[in-house]
Amino acid sequence: MATAVPFTESHRLRRLKTFGILDTPAEEHFDSITRVAASLLQVPIALLNFIDETREWCKSAWGMARRSAKREESLCAQALLTNDIPVIPDATAMKNLGITLKWSVSATSLSMWGGIESVGQHGPRDAVRNCS
Repeated sequence: MATAVPFTESHRLRRLKTFGILDTPAEEHFDSITRVAASLLQVPIALLNFIDETREWCKSAWGMARRSAKREESLCAQALLTNDIPVIPDATAMKNLGITLKWSVSATSLSMWGGIESVGQHGPRDAVRNCS
């Protein structure tokens, strides 16, 4: 399945690369963000993920191991295509949309998913998306 890309993709990828965050070790600062997010939202799993050209890369994970996934297997990549805060009440139904969520559904029995945008210094259009 070809992966759709948002119209601001080239700008978003340039900004992501300037952060120098991809493929870096775990850091307590980011781990505290996922820990607090899980607590506030009362959910068992919270992730801080970044999407590059080919993959979803996890900077921090609470409730599961850090991992990466192919972009076409990523719910977070789908979040790049909307300006809203995406919520998928039944993520197990995503296969009906032709999206392969091999790691999400089988590894964690994911039933609900929500994503949120990181806002850049120039506002939401300058953002790098992440999700949990």
